[in-house]
Amino acid sequence: MVVGTAISYLADFNGRWKVATVGTLPFGIPKPVVPPLNIISKIFGDCITIGIVSFAINYSMARRFSKVHKYEIGSNQVISNFFNIY
Repeated sequence: MVVGTAISYLADFNGRWKVATVGTLPFGIPKPVVPPLNIISKIFGDCITIGIVSFAINYSMARRFSKVHKYEIGSNQVISNFFNIY
């Protein structure tokens, strides 16, 4: 990446061949902002899908580790443990 950036700068890709460049990049981490609420209806289905896939992956990994290390798990184990603590 550094080499490509240096070559682009030294060969003046933007001036000679009109290759678009990013320009200056801001330093630091941007401040967190609340996302616009009008996009919720557009992303709701994707959020549900991501949640189901994440649960399935984590549960299958937990089942695999429980078989290897010989202990039992339940699909709601984390949730029930969370409510028992609080």
